[in-house]
Amino acid sequence: MVLTAIGALVAHYASAAPPIVDASAIDVRVPDFDSPVIVNLRQLDAISGSAPVIVDPQTISVLVNGQQTGILQATVFSGPGPGAVCVQIANLDYSLDPEDTIELALSLRSLSTPQPTPLTTLRLTGAPGLEVNPDDPAQAAACGDPNTRPVANAGQDRTIVDIGDPGEPITLDGSGSSDADPDTILTYVWTGAGMQLRGPTVTTPPLSPGVYTFSLTVTDDSGDPQTNTSEPASVTITIVASEAPVVNAGEDRTVADTDGEPGELVTLSGSATDSDGTIELLQWFADDTLLGTGATIETRLPDGVTVVELVATDDSGQTATDTVTITVTPPAQLPIANAGADVTVADTDREAGEIVTLDGSASSSPAGLALTYEWSLQAEPIVSLGTGATLEVRLPDGVNTVMLRVEDSDGNFATDTVVVTVAAPAARAALADLPNLTPNKLRMARALDRMCVALEEMQNGETPLTPEQQALHERCNGLYFDNSPENQSQALEQLGADDFAAARTQTLLFSNTLHAGVMDRLVALRGGARGLSLAGLNIVIDGRLVPLAQMQEMVKGLLGGGASSDADEAGSLFGDKLGIWARGNYSIGKKDRSAASPAFEADQWSLMGGIDYRLSERSVIGGSFAYGQSGIDFNPSGEGSLDTTSWAASLYGSVYAARSFYFDAIVNFATSDYDARRNITYVDGTGLVVADAQGTTDGLTLSGGISAGYDFLLGGLTISPSLGFFYIDATIDGFTESGAAGLDLIYDEQKFSSLTGNLGLRTTYALNTSWGVLLPHVRIDYVREFEDDVDVFGVRFAADPNANSTPPILVETDNPDRSYWRLAAGFSAQLAHGLSGYVEYQRLESFEYVSFEDVSIGLRLQRSF
Repeated sequence: MVLTAIGALVAHYASAAPPIVDASAIDVRVPDFDSPVIVNLRQLDAISGSAPVIVDPQTISVLVNGQQTGILQATVFSGPGPGAVCVQIANLDYSLDPEDTIELALSLRSLSTPQPTPLTTLRLTGAPGLEVNPDDPAQAAACGDPNTRPVANAGQDRTIVDIGDPGEPITLDGSGSSDADPDTILTYVWTGAGMQLRGPTVTTPPLSPGVYTFSLTVTDDSGDPQTNTSEPASVTITIVASEAPVVNAGEDRTVADTDGEPGELVTLSGSATDSDGTIELLQWFADDTLLGTGATIETRLPDGVTVVELVATDDSGQTATDTVTITVTPPAQLPIANAGADVTVADTDREAGEIVTLDGSASSSPAGLALTYEWSLQAEPIVSLGTGATLEVRLPDGVNTVMLRVEDSDGNFATDTVVVTVAAPAARAALADLPNLTPNKLRMARALDRMCVALEEMQNGETPLTPEQQALHERCNGLYFDNSPENQSQALEQLGADDFAAARTQTLLFSNTLHAGVMDRLVALRGGARGLSLAGLNIVIDGRLVPLAQMQEMVKGLLGGGASSDADEAGSLFGDKLGIWARGNYSIGKKDRSAASPAFEADQWSLMGGIDYRLSERSVIGGSFAYGQSGIDFNPSGEGSLDTTSWAASLYGSVYAARSFYFDAIVNFATSDYDARRNITYVDGTGLVVADAQGTTDGLTLSGGISAGYDFLLGGLTISPSLGFFYIDATIDGFTESGAAGLDLIYDEQKFSSLTGNLGLRTTYALNTSWGVLLPHVRIDYVREFEDDVDVFGVRFAADPNANSTPPILVETDNPDRSYWRLAAGFSAQLAHGLSGYVEYQRLESFEYVSFEDVSIGLRLQRSF
């Protein structure tokens, strides 16, 4: 079948003229017998335009080769809409030749134009195209060519200010209205305020203030009375009357003559507000003459009374006025003000500002009238200083412009100014910049640099100083000003807390004394001691034990017993298994000065007693109690002191593991009370400073040690190597000093520890004589400190205003000696009747600052009761 395009069927229509129809070919297959085809001409682009269209059922037919056959039949398939654009073509058993030309003849009409268009033919190409499924509601509805209802948009509600002439026109804009059908023609109808207007944008006549609601409907040209008109849209317009500005030209006033010339320069200052707009212009008039514009102006007014008018104009053009009456006093014989010559005042008190005498006594009145004087500092704001011809007042550092106002009894006045330049206090030279400061001095200097500045700022500000802070502030001034670097460096040493580092030495010394006392008891037990033993009531020189005397006869008397045999009484309280012992110690020592701590001399004594129990021939356990006191006097004499009182308890034990191999162990618990006195003496810019800071605190120490050794017996010679470890963990509570008038310190809690290892060798040889057994011995110990970090503790000045918010002043103690040697030599003698004694010389080597040696002498009586 050969098909050719004939044309396009396009419907152009409007409400004012019938539609125009053109011809076109469409893709529609030839229907089979009893199988009709339904097509939508709008979907096949055979109809253009968006208004509903009706295919005329009276004129539609199917032509074969230009003739109606009656075999192919065409009918209009209607949908639920106002139009009809679907056609059904049925084959009534007609066999077509492929060369046949098949055409659809039809005419169209619109809803608004009932007259159909001229008959037009559409050639069916026979090619498959879009077909309508009548069972599909959506496709069936499209056959009715429905119209889309337009949407009206009346714009946003708004408020209009009525300005100028009474009444205000309203412009209504409906251009935001729309129709989904792109080529429809809309008409606009506005109703409201008792009027009807047409058009997308309209303007009403002027309306008085009030609230107006307008309704807009739009209608398309589809001709469908059901859908061609929109739902109404409304807009509310509020017209409000414009408010006039409110004007204030200021208070009426009298202006005195200041220059002896006619007229006076006057400052006019006014304001205006507008409740519904903004002020655009402020104008000042006098006798209809414009003086100037703006809220504030300066203008020269004549002597006498002048009425000045302020006119305000807002953004709507409305105006309002207010007036002010200015009375200018005519020239008179004015007084003469003389505030004196400019002056520079040096700082005299190292504080902010300076007391200055202002002298206006050279002022005069040509009219011979009495004068009053008023002084003020020309600052922002102006500060009144006082009255009188002369005035003493404190002025701040820097350049001060002071005004003198003199006024006579007639009310005439004059002014004069004087410039007073007050020199600022000399700048503080930072203590931290002093040369050759030790680390502890440097940290103290940095803290004083910060703290003294803070106190100075408080003194110059509005924050009052406490009595302690005031005293510390005075010490700061003496330290920084009129002082030499040498005196400042000495003061830093005196103010520091280096002395209290000695508390660490005392704590460690007492712990080591406990350890040594118990370990000597274990040596005696391994040597066979039983029952009551008072051996070891000792003197210790610089920290080492010296047995003092045996007191067994006294104990026997106290217990009510007499002499007994050398063998222990079985079953008695002081028999083979239970032992009671006591000892005493006295030691003295000294330490050289170091960069971190001062030199001092020390003495210490303690009493120690215990009870132990033999579990077997190879093991023993026991416990002891100790009380001790120590005192330190710092050098040079009078620098201060540190006294310590301690209580302690110990648990200990020893066991032979195999043959002559043994283990010893001890655990100690000690509490200490510290009484510190820090004598502060130095010279500053004010002279000699002497203060005495005192404080007390408590401490707790836990310590423990283990050791092992072996006794080699070679005839009368005994060689005993040993290895041991001893650990100390100590805490000293924080405290606050008192009595130093601003120089008292707050000490933070201190924690420190020590872990030493001991490798020793002891040799003893037994010599038998007619009077007893003599046992000379030599001992050497190598001691290694493993906790060799430098200990630090923190302090703060109690009067520091920022003590709780700034880091403490760290005080660094001496670095512990990493290792040292303990050398000893002596002899003991075992005499008849259970009496024994010994003499020992001991010396410590390799200490950096400590020199230590002692001689020990002791007696022992061993008996059973």
